[in-house]
Amino acid sequence: MCFLRYPGNSPTRRGDIMKPVLKGKHRAGKNFFSYPTGKQEKYYRIYDQIYNNPEISVLRISRNTGIARNTISRYLKEMYQQQILIPPYLTVNPASNYAEYLYFLTFDNALTVFLSLKGFPNILSYTLCFGNWNLLILASQSMDFSKLGSYFYSQLFVGKKGLTITPQCSLDGNPVQNVDIHRNVRREIPWDEKEWSLFRSFRMGVRKKATSILKKVNVRYEDYLSWRKTVYEYCSAHTLFYPLGYSNYTKLFLLMETDLSVLSFFENWPASCIFTEVPPFVLAFIPVPTNAEKWMQSLLGNLQTHLGVKKCYFSMPLFYHNECG
Repeated sequence: MCFLRYPGNSPTRRGDIMKPVLKGKHRAGKNFFSYPTGKQEKYYRIYDQIYNNPEISVLRISRNTGIARNTISRYLKEMYQQQILIPPYLTVNPASNYAEYLYFLTFDNALTVFLSLKGFPNILSYTLCFGNWNLLILASQSMDFSKLGSYFYSQLFVGKKGLTITPQCSLDGNPVQNVDIHRNVRREIPWDEKEWSLFRSFRMGVRKKATSILKKVNVRYEDYLSWRKTVYEYCSAHTLFYPLGYSNYTKLFLLMETDLSVLSFFENWPASCIFTEVPPFVLAFIPVPTNAEKWMQSLLGNLQTHLGVKKCYFSMPLFYHNECG
């Protein structure tokens, strides 16, 4: 179980270097936040390499960036320990023969329900929240949570999960890349049980060492290489970057009745956001530095004005558990 600490109004380790500046149409553009150079800039260059090639070797990163291999290895260890860099993981793109479902639920005693869900069949992950819903559940099958009895209160929304996108964040506010939100069509995934077993094994860690995992799932290395060549045809990899350390951000879920064009509103955000289609909504996970909370309140007030968002619900994640490993 992972605790998502809410930092309240305490100062960040970086002091006042992250003062928000609203510009233009309230989008996170240049000068929204500024960061120091030096080690953090090298952190970002390593993140940039892994974001664009999740399986890239330390040797290749060194050649591309000019940073020594030993330094890269040390920085990777530091970033993992401080949760500055979240290693790449996989999500399944929309498919005709595979579906996942997101449930936005409210329970009278959500903590009790949260603690009871461990090992529950077909549940992939669940998050205890505070806001317009208090339990967010990702499941691999359609489920009826009203059967949990007297604890169940209401269901805000349930929908089939679509595409998940994690735009590359920007260290200095300059544009990084345009995200292609139309690149995937719903298609059949031609994997057999062995290949699905490989997906489940590497789902939460694309860069895991393969040898011990292949022994565990009893798959030959040749079959693993064959699967690896096709995995990005059916999955997307996500590498997340939090320059101040993950715990130094206030996290916010926004459930907006809109489409993925909403990404333009958050372009060049200085930490990794996650956007997931749940038609007709988009679920956005937004990390906000503690001393930018007032700016975030202003942003929420302008979503409808500048994006034409018809409805917007929000909740703050408190505890998270992933059943996928």
